[in-house]
Amino acid sequence: MVPGNSPERAQVIVYVPAHAQVLEGRKEPAFEVRQRPDGTRELPVFFSLERLVQTLGRYQPWVALPLAALQDALGTDGLDHLAVNPAATPGMWRWGPDDLEALRGQVAAARAEGETGASRSERQ
Repeated sequence: MVPGNSPERAQVIVYVPAHAQVLEGRKEPAFEVRQRPDGTRELPVFFSLERLVQTLGRYQPWVALPLAALQDALGTDGLDHLAVNPAATPGMWRWGPDDLEALRGQVAAARAEGETGASRSERQ
């Protein structure tokens, strides 16, 4: 990892498993925190997209962002570990094509609900 607030830290791009969620009508990434066998929570972080795909599979949704922005976004979000370039583990859940299709439907429905809610409040 790149230490502290160095300029290099601000420039390092990482790839993080994340999927879309709609909050207050806006689509935002939800980082995929995973539970370790010991009960602690970790977020896998990869320094290359190839490594993310190799570990989590080709259907895994992801987001690329500067390491500094990720660390700022996480803050003290109850996360115990950042797992840097972790290896795949037996039994690890992976996204599949049906999961992506279900996610698309959920995001579309949430957006439509958000737009409908906004239209209602504008009329009131």
